[in-house]
Amino acid sequence: MKLNFFLTSVMLLLILSGCASKSNLNKTTLKHTKSMELSVIMHEFDQLIFDNAKSELELDNIRRRYALTLSETIKDLTYKMESLSADQLDKKVSKDNMSSFKKYINQLRGDAQDIHDIAQRYELEKLDVKLRDLKRTCNSCHSVCRTF
Repeated sequence: MKLNFFLTSVMLLLILSGCASKSNLNKTTLKHTKSMELSVIMHEFDQLIFDNAKSELELDNIRRRYALTLSETIKDLTYKMESLSADQLDKKVSKDNMSSFKKYINQLRGDAQDIHDIAQRYELEKLDVKLRDLKRTCNSCHSVCRTF
């Protein structure tokens, strides 16, 4: 970020010093700043040097790492949830809903495993659907099991 700001500042200083620092500006000097060719070249420089957009491959790698991390975190949390005592769960989950709660824990773990498998196989086009399934599982559990 600082490097981008520095490079942008240097480029602007160079452009301004080349175009406006001389006191004897004439019409041809001003004309080059309006040149379409120069504008196109400067735009290309800008895209090459300052463009922060990531390629599709970079974005896929980021999504894959996110999916793998997400799936492992969900699995870890579901195991922690399973290990909670009935007294600890009773504060959040009614005794009547305990079997549903365990079903949702298993569903979450299954969703996490599906996300992991999708990421491992690089089938990232399927990731959005599975993330929606995961959110649906969370919302269903909250609507059925919460006591508050």
